Amino acid sequence: MLEAKREEEQRKNIALLFDLNRMRMEQAKALAQLQEKQAESGGFPWFEGGPEDWYITQHIIAGLGKLDYLNVAQDPVRQELVENGLRFMDEKMREAYANLMKRAQEGLEKPEEDHLHSILVHYLYARSFQGMEGLSGEVETAFTYFLEQAKKFWNKKGLMEQGMLAIALNRFAEQEAARENHCLLRERALRSEELGMYWKTPRGCSGRNIRWRRNA
Repeated sequence: MLEAKREEEQRKNIALLFDLNRMRMEQAKALAQLQEKQAESGGFPWFEGGPEDWYITQHIIAGLGKLDYLNVAQDPVRQELVENGLRFMDEKMREAYANLMKRAQEGLEKPEEDHLHSILVHYLYARSFQGMEGLSGEVETAFTYFLEQAKKFWNKKGLMEQGMLAIALNRFAEQEAARENHCLLRERALRSEELGMYWKTPRGCSGRNIRWRRNA
């Protein structure tokens, strides 16, 4: 019986080994495909041959960042993808800030008002997976401005944006604003044995109910 048990365990271990090897190969293949699609600017297009897109680049960089939080072993190709993607994201954010300041000088905008648009909320969320590493000069100035905007105007955003900002503020060591955001989200949450914790989509909005996910 002991020998049979050992053989059974050996078969399970061998199957697990082959499965892990297959996963590594699939991961390497996926990263290589992403590397082919990443432009010199660090951005990714929606479709091959198209222009680099701010949102889809951040979506990919956030996805790669989640691998770190899942303790997936670091890969040189993945690290290069992230570094190049951050460069593109940071430049887009800097351009948004520069355009805003230019319009403010012309008297067309007031910097103290809410200028934290959805793409910038998504930027802070995607950026939070990598912290503030590499920020300097004009990019750091722009980042600081939009982070302050997040601390000030998070409660004026939609539920999904509030969720992203709660995560980002916490990762950027803005615990007080993150805690207030988190408390408000919990107050608005509904709970049931069947669905768990969830949020209802406000009337007039399309889409299904927003569900709670741990690995955000």
